[in-house]
Amino acid sequence: MPNSSRDLATPLAVAGRSLSLLQLGATLGAEAVDIVERMHGTIASAPSPLEQAQAERTRGIARFAYSAVRGSFDAATFLSGSAARATTGLSGEPAEGDGWIRVRAIINGAYGSTLASVGNPMAQPMKIVGRRGKGSTLVLFIHGLCMSELGWERGAHQAFADWCQEGLDAEIAYLRYNTGRGIPANGRALALLLEELNAAEAPDRLILIGHSMGGLLVRSAREFAERSQHTWLRRLTDVSMLGTPHLGAPAERIGNWANALLRVSPYTRPLSRLGDLRSEGIQDLRYGRVRSGPEHRAAGPAPRTGSRRRKVGNLFIAATRSTRTPEKNWPAKDDGLVPVASALGLSRDPERIIEPRLVRRHVVAGTDHMQLLGSPEAYAELRGWLSRDRTA
Repeated sequence: MPNSSRDLATPLAVAGRSLSLLQLGATLGAEAVDIVERMHGTIASAPSPLEQAQAERTRGIARFAYSAVRGSFDAATFLSGSAARATTGLSGEPAEGDGWIRVRAIINGAYGSTLASVGNPMAQPMKIVGRRGKGSTLVLFIHGLCMSELGWERGAHQAFADWCQEGLDAEIAYLRYNTGRGIPANGRALALLLEELNAAEAPDRLILIGHSMGGLLVRSAREFAERSQHTWLRRLTDVSMLGTPHLGAPAERIGNWANALLRVSPYTRPLSRLGDLRSEGIQDLRYGRVRSGPEHRAAGPAPRTGSRRRKVGNLFIAATRSTRTPEKNWPAKDDGLVPVASALGLSRDPERIIEPRLVRRHVVAGTDHMQLLGSPEAYAELRGWLSRDRTA
Protein backbone atom coordinates (compact mmCIF):
# COMPACT_ATOMS: atom_id res chain seq x y z
CA MET A 1 0.00 0.00 0.00
CA PRO A 2 1.40 3.44 -0.89
CA ASN A 3 2.33 5.70 1.99
CA SER A 4 -0.54 8.11 1.22
CA SER A 5 -3.03 5.24 1.46
CA ARG A 6 -1.54 4.04 4.73
CA ASP A 7 -1.72 7.57 6.12
CA LEU A 8 -5.43 7.70 5.27
CA ALA A 9 -6.28 4.23 6.60
CA THR A 10 -6.45 5.18 10.28
CA PRO A 11 -8.61 8.34 9.96
CA LEU A 12 -10.89 6.54 7.50
CA ALA A 13 -11.24 3.65 9.95
CA VAL A 14 -12.09 6.06 12.79
CA ALA A 15 -14.64 7.78 10.54
CA GLY A 16 -16.15 4.43 9.57
CA ARG A 17 -16.49 3.37 13.19
CA SER A 18 -18.07 6.70 14.14
CA LEU A 19 -20.56 6.42 11.29
CA SER A 20 -21.34 2.83 12.30
CA LEU A 21 -22.11 3.99 15.83
CA LEU A 22 -24.25 6.79 14.40
CA GLN A 23 -26.21 4.28 12.34
CA LEU A 24 -26.82 2.11 15.41
CA GLY A 25 -27.93 5.17 17.37
CA ALA A 26 -30.33 6.20 14.61
CA THR A 27 -31.75 2.67 14.39
CA LEU A 28 -32.39 2.58 18.14
CA GLY A 29 -33.71 6.15 18.00
CA ALA A 30 -36.39 5.13 15.48
CA GLU A 31 -37.41 2.31 17.83
CA ALA A 32 -37.61 4.76 20.75
CA VAL A 33 -39.89 7.09 18.76
CA ASP A 34 -42.13 4.14 17.91
CA ILE A 35 -42.37 3.17 21.59
CA VAL A 36 -43.24 6.73 22.66
CA GLU A 37 -45.93 7.01 19.98
CA ARG A 38 -47.49 3.70 21.00
CA MET A 39 -47.60 4.79 24.64
CA HIS A 40 -49.10 8.14 23.60
CA GLY A 41 -51.74 6.37 21.49
CA THR A 42 -52.59 3.97 24.31
CA ILE A 43 -52.99 6.75 26.87
CA ALA A 44 -55.17 8.72 24.44
CA SER A 45 -57.51 5.74 24.00
CA ALA A 46 -57.67 5.32 27.81
CA PRO A 47 -58.26 1.55 28.06
CA SER A 48 -58.65 -0.17 31.42
CA PRO A 49 -55.33 -1.37 32.91
CA LEU A 50 -55.71 -4.98 31.74
CA GLU A 51 -57.73 -4.72 28.53
CA GLN A 52 -56.41 -4.63 24.99
CA ALA A 53 -55.62 -1.10 23.83
CA GLN A 54 -58.00 0.19 21.15
CA ALA A 55 -55.19 2.03 19.35
CA GLU A 56 -51.43 2.12 19.81
CA ARG A 57 -50.95 4.83 17.21
CA THR A 58 -51.72 8.52 17.50
CA ARG A 59 -53.90 10.47 15.09
CA GLY A 60 -53.93 13.80 13.33
CA ILE A 61 -51.13 16.28 13.98
CA ALA A 62 -49.50 14.03 16.57
CA ARG A 63 -49.23 11.14 14.11
CA PHE A 64 -47.73 13.48 11.50
CA ALA A 65 -45.16 14.73 14.04
CA TYR A 66 -44.15 11.22 15.07
CA SER A 67 -43.91 10.12 11.44
CA ALA A 68 -41.66 13.08 10.66
CA VAL A 69 -39.33 12.36 13.58
CA ARG A 70 -39.25 8.64 12.78
CA GLY A 71 -38.56 9.44 9.15
CA SER A 72 -35.60 11.59 10.10
CA PHE A 73 -34.16 8.70 12.10
CA ASP A 74 -34.77 6.30 9.21
CA ALA A 75 -33.01 8.69 6.83
CA ALA A 76 -30.11 9.01 9.26
CA THR A 77 -29.91 5.22 9.47
CA PHE A 78 -29.74 4.87 5.70
CA LEU A 79 -27.30 7.72 5.09
CA SER A 80 -24.93 6.93 7.96
CA GLY A 81 -25.00 3.24 7.07
CA SER A 82 -24.17 3.91 3.42
CA ALA A 83 -21.38 6.29 4.41
CA ALA A 84 -20.05 3.85 7.01
CA ARG A 85 -19.87 0.99 4.50
CA ALA A 86 -18.18 3.18 1.90
CA THR A 87 -15.66 4.58 4.37
CA THR A 88 -14.91 1.16 5.83
CA GLY A 89 -14.34 -0.19 2.34
CA LEU A 90 -11.84 2.56 1.57
CA SER A 91 -9.94 2.13 4.84
CA GLY A 92 -9.33 -1.59 4.30
CA GLU A 93 -8.54 -3.49 7.51
CA PRO A 94 -6.24 -1.37 9.69
CA ALA A 95 -5.08 -2.87 12.97
CA GLU A 96 -7.69 -2.65 15.72
CA GLY A 97 -6.60 -1.54 19.19
CA ASP A 98 -7.54 -3.62 22.20
CA GLY A 99 -9.95 -0.92 23.39
CA TRP A 100 -11.96 -0.91 20.16
CA ILE A 101 -11.98 -4.73 20.02
CA ARG A 102 -13.53 -4.84 23.51
CA VAL A 103 -16.07 -2.07 22.78
CA ARG A 104 -17.07 -3.69 19.50
CA ALA A 105 -17.47 -7.06 21.21
CA ILE A 106 -19.81 -5.62 23.85
CA ILE A 107 -21.94 -3.77 21.27
CA ASN A 108 -22.10 -6.90 19.11
CA GLY A 109 -23.23 -8.96 22.06
CA ALA A 110 -26.03 -6.54 22.91
CA TYR A 111 -27.18 -5.57 19.40
CA GLY A 112 -25.34 -7.91 17.04
CA SER A 113 -28.45 -9.25 15.32
CA THR A 114 -29.64 -5.67 14.71
CA LEU A 115 -26.23 -4.70 13.32
CA ALA A 116 -26.30 -7.64 10.94
CA SER A 117 -29.88 -6.98 9.79
CA VAL A 118 -29.15 -3.35 8.78
CA GLY A 119 -25.74 -4.12 7.26
CA ASN A 120 -23.83 -2.13 9.86
CA PRO A 121 -20.04 -2.54 9.31
CA MET A 122 -19.61 -2.80 13.07
CA ALA A 123 -21.14 -6.30 12.92
CA GLN A 124 -18.18 -8.58 13.63
CA PRO A 125 -17.51 -11.19 10.92
CA MET A 126 -16.49 -14.63 12.15
CA LYS A 127 -12.78 -15.27 11.74
CA ILE A 128 -9.83 -17.03 13.31
CA VAL A 129 -7.29 -14.69 14.88
CA GLY A 130 -4.17 -14.81 17.03
CA ARG A 131 -2.72 -17.94 15.45
CA ARG A 132 0.68 -18.89 16.79
CA GLY A 133 2.94 -21.86 16.52
CA LYS A 134 2.83 -24.70 14.06
CA GLY A 135 2.09 -28.33 14.71
CA SER A 136 0.02 -31.37 13.92
CA THR A 137 -2.74 -30.29 16.34
CA LEU A 138 -4.97 -27.22 16.23
CA VAL A 139 -6.40 -25.93 19.52
CA LEU A 140 -9.16 -23.38 18.93
CA PHE A 141 -10.48 -21.25 21.81
CA ILE A 142 -14.00 -19.81 21.48
CA HIS A 143 -15.10 -16.91 23.70
CA GLY A 144 -18.53 -16.15 25.15
CA LEU A 145 -21.13 -13.39 24.98
CA CYS A 146 -19.93 -9.78 24.61
CA MET A 147 -16.33 -10.94 24.62
CA SER A 148 -13.39 -11.39 22.24
CA GLU A 149 -10.18 -13.35 22.16
CA LEU A 150 -8.76 -10.79 24.62
CA GLY A 151 -10.84 -12.38 27.38
CA TRP A 152 -8.49 -15.37 27.34
CA GLU A 153 -5.46 -13.20 28.18
CA ARG A 154 -4.89 -14.48 31.71
CA GLY A 155 -1.80 -15.99 33.29
CA ALA A 156 -3.09 -19.52 33.74
CA HIS A 157 -4.41 -19.56 30.19
CA GLN A 158 -1.08 -18.47 28.75
CA ALA A 159 0.71 -21.23 30.66
CA PHE A 160 -1.82 -23.74 29.34
CA ALA A 161 -1.41 -22.49 25.75
CA ASP A 162 2.37 -22.88 26.08
CA TRP A 163 1.86 -26.43 27.36
CA CYS A 164 -0.36 -27.20 24.36
CA GLN A 165 2.32 -26.01 21.95
CA GLU A 166 5.04 -28.06 23.60
CA GLY A 167 3.16 -31.08 24.93
CA LEU A 168 0.64 -31.55 22.12
CA ASP A 169 2.67 -30.18 19.20
CA ALA A 170 -0.16 -27.70 18.75
CA GLU A 171 -0.95 -24.47 16.97
CA ILE A 172 -3.01 -22.09 19.12
CA ALA A 173 -5.84 -20.04 17.59
CA TYR A 174 -8.85 -18.02 18.71
CA LEU A 175 -12.29 -17.47 17.20
CA ARG A 176 -13.70 -13.94 17.00
CA TYR A 177 -17.39 -13.62 16.14
CA ASN A 178 -20.59 -11.61 16.53
CA THR A 179 -22.05 -12.99 19.76
CA GLY A 180 -25.34 -11.18 19.17
CA ARG A 181 -26.24 -13.39 16.21
CA GLY A 182 -28.35 -16.42 16.94
CA ILE A 183 -26.38 -19.41 18.25
CA PRO A 184 -27.64 -21.78 15.51
CA ALA A 185 -26.55 -19.26 12.83
CA ASN A 186 -23.13 -18.87 14.44
CA GLY A 187 -22.82 -22.63 14.87
CA ARG A 188 -23.47 -23.16 11.18
CA ALA A 189 -20.89 -20.49 10.31
CA LEU A 190 -18.32 -22.13 12.60
CA ALA A 191 -18.92 -25.55 11.02
CA LEU A 192 -18.43 -24.11 7.54
CA LEU A 193 -15.30 -22.25 8.65
CA LEU A 194 -13.80 -25.42 10.11
CA GLU A 195 -14.65 -27.32 6.93
CA GLU A 196 -12.80 -24.71 4.85
CA LEU A 197 -9.86 -24.84 7.25
CA ASN A 198 -9.77 -28.62 7.12
CA ALA A 199 -9.74 -28.60 3.32
CA ALA A 200 -6.83 -26.15 3.28
CA GLU A 201 -4.70 -27.44 6.18
CA ALA A 202 -6.15 -30.73 7.52
CA PRO A 203 -4.57 -30.86 11.01
CA ASP A 204 -4.12 -34.35 12.41
CA ARG A 205 -5.98 -33.44 15.57
CA LEU A 206 -8.57 -30.73 16.33
CA ILE A 207 -9.40 -29.58 19.86
CA LEU A 208 -12.22 -27.10 20.55
CA ILE A 209 -12.42 -25.24 23.87
CA GLY A 210 -15.38 -22.93 24.48
CA HIS A 211 -16.25 -20.64 27.36
CA SER A 212 -19.92 -19.93 28.17
CA MET A 213 -21.77 -19.27 24.89
CA GLY A 214 -18.68 -20.57 23.07
CA GLY A 215 -19.50 -24.08 24.27
CA LEU A 216 -23.02 -23.87 22.83
CA LEU A 217 -21.47 -22.74 19.56
CA VAL A 218 -19.35 -25.89 19.50
CA ARG A 219 -22.38 -28.10 20.11
CA SER A 220 -24.34 -26.29 17.40
CA ALA A 221 -21.45 -26.58 14.93
CA ARG A 222 -21.09 -30.32 15.59
CA GLU A 223 -24.79 -30.92 15.01
CA PHE A 224 -24.75 -28.99 11.73
CA ALA A 225 -21.53 -30.72 10.62
CA GLU A 226 -22.99 -34.12 11.42
CA ARG A 227 -26.06 -33.43 9.27
CA SER A 228 -23.84 -32.05 6.48
CA GLN A 229 -21.26 -34.87 6.74
CA HIS A 230 -18.35 -32.48 7.18
CA THR A 231 -14.88 -33.97 7.06
CA TRP A 232 -13.45 -31.90 9.94
CA LEU A 233 -15.33 -34.13 12.38
CA ARG A 234 -12.87 -36.92 11.55
CA ARG A 235 -10.07 -34.86 13.11
CA LEU A 236 -12.00 -33.69 16.18
CA THR A 237 -10.67 -35.52 19.25
CA ASP A 238 -11.59 -33.35 22.23
CA VAL A 239 -14.18 -30.76 23.21
CA SER A 240 -14.10 -28.82 26.46
CA MET A 241 -16.76 -26.40 27.67
CA LEU A 242 -16.15 -24.02 30.57
CA GLY A 243 -19.19 -22.52 32.29
CA THR A 244 -21.45 -23.31 29.33
CA PRO A 245 -25.20 -22.93 30.03
CA HIS A 246 -26.22 -26.23 28.41
CA LEU A 247 -29.66 -26.04 30.02
CA GLY A 248 -29.96 -22.27 29.81
CA ALA A 249 -29.11 -19.19 31.84
CA PRO A 250 -31.61 -18.02 34.51
CA ALA A 251 -30.62 -14.38 34.03
CA GLU A 252 -32.01 -14.40 30.47
CA ARG A 253 -35.14 -16.24 31.62
CA ILE A 254 -35.71 -13.57 34.26
CA GLY A 255 -35.33 -10.89 31.59
CA ASN A 256 -37.86 -12.70 29.41
CA TRP A 257 -40.33 -13.01 32.29
CA ALA A 258 -39.97 -9.30 33.04
CA ASN A 259 -40.67 -8.57 29.40
CA ALA A 260 -43.74 -10.80 29.51
CA LEU A 261 -45.04 -8.90 32.55
CA LEU A 262 -44.75 -5.63 30.63
CA ARG A 263 -47.12 -7.07 28.03
CA VAL A 264 -49.89 -7.62 30.59
CA SER A 265 -51.07 -4.01 30.58
CA PRO A 266 -51.65 -1.87 27.46
CA TYR A 267 -49.93 1.00 29.26
CA THR A 268 -46.64 -0.89 29.64
CA ARG A 269 -46.89 -3.13 26.56
CA PRO A 270 -44.97 -0.70 24.29
CA LEU A 271 -42.03 -0.85 26.73
CA SER A 272 -41.70 -4.58 26.05
CA ARG A 273 -40.21 -3.61 22.68
CA LEU A 274 -37.12 -2.47 24.59
CA GLY A 275 -36.61 -6.04 25.78
CA ASP A 276 -37.20 -7.34 22.28
CA LEU A 277 -34.23 -5.28 21.09
CA ARG A 278 -31.79 -7.50 22.97
CA SER A 279 -29.83 -9.64 20.56
CA GLU A 280 -30.82 -13.07 19.30
CA GLY A 281 -27.68 -14.48 20.90
CA ILE A 282 -28.79 -13.30 24.35
CA GLN A 283 -32.28 -14.70 23.82
CA ASP A 284 -30.85 -18.06 22.72
CA LEU A 285 -29.10 -18.36 26.08
CA ARG A 286 -32.50 -18.62 27.78
CA TYR A 287 -32.69 -22.38 27.21
CA GLY A 288 -29.26 -23.08 25.75
CA ARG A 289 -30.56 -23.13 22.18
CA VAL A 290 -28.17 -24.84 19.75
CA ARG A 291 -30.46 -25.67 16.82
CA SER A 292 -33.13 -23.97 14.76
CA GLY A 293 -36.74 -25.06 14.83
CA PRO A 294 -39.46 -25.60 17.43
CA GLU A 295 -37.44 -28.20 19.34
CA HIS A 296 -34.87 -25.67 20.52
CA ARG A 297 -36.16 -25.61 24.12
CA ALA A 298 -35.06 -29.19 24.66
CA ALA A 299 -31.29 -29.18 25.03
CA GLY A 300 -31.00 -32.77 23.85
CA PRO A 301 -27.86 -34.92 23.92
CA ALA A 302 -24.65 -33.74 22.34
CA PRO A 303 -24.07 -35.43 18.98
CA ARG A 304 -21.87 -38.49 18.90
CA THR A 305 -19.97 -37.20 15.94
CA GLY A 306 -16.89 -38.81 14.48
CA SER A 307 -17.37 -41.95 16.59
CA ARG A 308 -16.77 -44.27 13.63
CA ARG A 309 -13.23 -43.03 13.09
CA ARG A 310 -12.20 -41.39 16.33
CA LYS A 311 -13.63 -41.17 19.82
CA VAL A 312 -14.34 -37.59 20.85
CA GLY A 313 -13.73 -36.73 24.49
CA ASN A 314 -15.97 -34.19 26.22
CA LEU A 315 -15.02 -32.25 29.35
CA PHE A 316 -17.63 -30.09 31.10
CA ILE A 317 -16.20 -27.69 33.69
CA ALA A 318 -18.51 -25.75 36.01
CA ALA A 319 -17.70 -23.07 38.56
CA THR A 320 -19.35 -22.39 41.89
CA ARG A 321 -18.93 -19.45 44.24
CA SER A 322 -19.04 -21.90 47.14
CA THR A 323 -15.68 -22.41 48.81
CA ARG A 324 -16.13 -26.18 48.67
CA THR A 325 -17.04 -28.50 45.84
CA PRO A 326 -20.77 -29.20 46.33
CA GLU A 327 -21.95 -32.69 47.23
CA LYS A 328 -25.12 -32.09 45.21
CA ASN A 329 -25.31 -29.98 42.07
CA TRP A 330 -28.91 -28.78 42.37
CA PRO A 331 -28.63 -26.55 45.50
CA ALA A 332 -25.05 -25.49 44.78
CA LYS A 333 -24.25 -21.82 44.37
CA ASP A 334 -23.94 -20.85 40.74
CA ASP A 335 -20.97 -19.02 39.24
CA GLY A 336 -22.87 -15.74 39.20
CA LEU A 337 -24.50 -16.43 35.82
CA VAL A 338 -24.72 -20.19 35.14
CA PRO A 339 -25.99 -22.84 37.60
CA VAL A 340 -23.64 -25.74 38.30
CA ALA A 341 -26.13 -28.30 36.98
CA SER A 342 -26.58 -26.35 33.74
CA ALA A 343 -22.82 -26.11 33.17
CA LEU A 344 -22.50 -29.87 33.79
CA GLY A 345 -25.39 -30.69 31.46
CA LEU A 346 -27.37 -32.37 34.24
CA SER A 347 -31.13 -32.15 34.63
CA ARG A 348 -33.88 -33.77 36.69
CA ASP A 349 -35.57 -34.35 33.34
CA PRO A 350 -33.79 -37.38 31.78
CA GLU A 351 -34.56 -36.12 28.27
CA ARG A 352 -32.57 -32.94 28.84
CA ILE A 353 -29.37 -34.49 30.24
CA ILE A 354 -26.35 -33.83 28.02
CA GLU A 355 -24.64 -37.23 27.88
CA PRO A 356 -22.17 -37.67 25.03
CA ARG A 357 -19.69 -40.52 24.97
CA LEU A 358 -16.43 -40.16 26.88
CA VAL A 359 -17.65 -37.35 29.12
CA ARG A 360 -16.01 -36.06 32.27
CA ARG A 361 -17.48 -33.43 34.58
CA HIS A 362 -15.54 -31.24 36.99
CA VAL A 363 -16.52 -28.43 39.38
CA VAL A 364 -14.13 -25.62 40.37
CA ALA A 365 -14.98 -24.17 43.77
CA GLY A 366 -14.49 -20.58 44.89
CA THR A 367 -14.63 -19.28 41.30
CA ASP A 368 -17.09 -17.18 39.33
CA HIS A 369 -18.04 -17.20 35.66
CA MET A 370 -15.30 -14.88 34.45
CA GLN A 371 -12.59 -16.12 36.84
CA LEU A 372 -13.02 -19.55 35.29
CA LEU A 373 -11.14 -18.25 32.23
CA GLY A 374 -8.01 -17.91 34.34
CA SER A 375 -8.51 -20.72 36.84
CA PRO A 376 -5.32 -22.79 37.41
CA GLU A 377 -7.49 -25.71 38.58
CA ALA A 378 -9.57 -25.64 35.40
CA TYR A 379 -6.47 -25.66 33.20
CA ALA A 380 -4.89 -28.42 35.27
CA GLU A 381 -8.02 -30.48 34.63
CA LEU A 382 -7.76 -29.66 30.93
CA ARG A 383 -4.11 -30.76 30.81
CA GLY A 384 -4.93 -34.06 32.45
CA TRP A 385 -7.88 -34.62 30.12
CA LEU A 386 -5.95 -33.88 26.94
CA SER A 387 -2.93 -35.97 27.91
CA ARG A 388 -4.91 -39.02 29.08
CA ASP A 389 -4.31 -42.50 27.67
CA ARG A 390 -6.56 -42.46 24.59
CA THR A 391 -6.30 -46.23 24.10
CA ALA A 392 -8.21 -46.92 27.32
